[in-house]
Amino acid sequence: MKRRRPPIQKEGRWVFALKDLRYSSVFPLLFSHPKLAYGLLTMRPFWAAPICLTLLVAFLGGILLTMNTLPEYGRDIRQGTQFVLDTVGSAALRNGQVSWEADKNAALPASTSLPHLHLDLTEHWTDFAPSRQHPQNQGIVLCKDGVGYWERDADGQLTLLNLVLPAQKFAQIQDDSMQLTRARQGRACRGIFLLLFGSLSAMNFFLLLKMMVSTTIVMTIVWLFLGHVRSIRAYGRFLLLSLNMALPPFLVSLFWNLCGIPGGMETLFTFAFFLYIIYAFVEARNGQFISA
Repeated sequence: MKRRRPPIQKEGRWVFALKDLRYSSVFPLLFSHPKLAYGLLTMRPFWAAPICLTLLVAFLGGILLTMNTLPEYGRDIRQGTQFVLDTVGSAALRNGQVSWEADKNAALPASTSLPHLHLDLTEHWTDFAPSRQHPQNQGIVLCKDGVGYWERDADGQLTLLNLVLPAQKFAQIQDDSMQLTRARQGRACRGIFLLLFGSLSAMNFFLLLKMMVSTTIVMTIVWLFLGHVRSIRAYGRFLLLSLNMALPPFLVSLFWNLCGIPGGMETLFTFAFFLYIIYAFVEARNGQFISA
């Protein structure tokens, strides 16, 4: 087995072989010594590791954010399915749309407050708009177009409104395998839970990934603007630095969100990023680069 060459001591300073540098050694420095980490990344850029780490954190973060809230909603699903049965009768997914008893359309729109969610029943997704009178800050919408989800912040501002489960995605289903009846209510509740878990996890994954990508692009533009960079080869270097700069506040804000700190992921990320920039600037004054 080939032995790794030990560091060479030169004029009282330790000099290492750049080829022996690993991203696992650089990543902790992004938290403790940002300037040193950026200097090492400039000397030896790592692309695969930070990109894979970003995807992994967004994937696991999406699952954790969903697990942090959805398991508490089992009672909501039970009460919600009972409200659907009492309002529109049996419901089923047929030919790419949700259908129910035709004579129940006159009872729509209808809504009810559940322990954690607000449930709305409407005929079409385009007819729905969350009311400010709802006591909950998030809700589920059942319509013939599928299942929608909405969310707003503590100030009442709508932050999310998506048809998370379009019925058209299940257009190939021709039978009544996906239906809600009083006899199959328990089975339907389990199916709804799994569908919502998968849909919300995917939605959270793309939201987190979008947050990281947009922050990386904006920071790259700022770097290039402040540095008056004209070399095309420098664009990739600044893109890499921006991606690594966004990782520490992204992980911290995700942890804060999972701990229940109010404000929403985007607000927490903005606050954490602002604090990180200040820390990186202050900490950078404690050292300087010395050429070997």
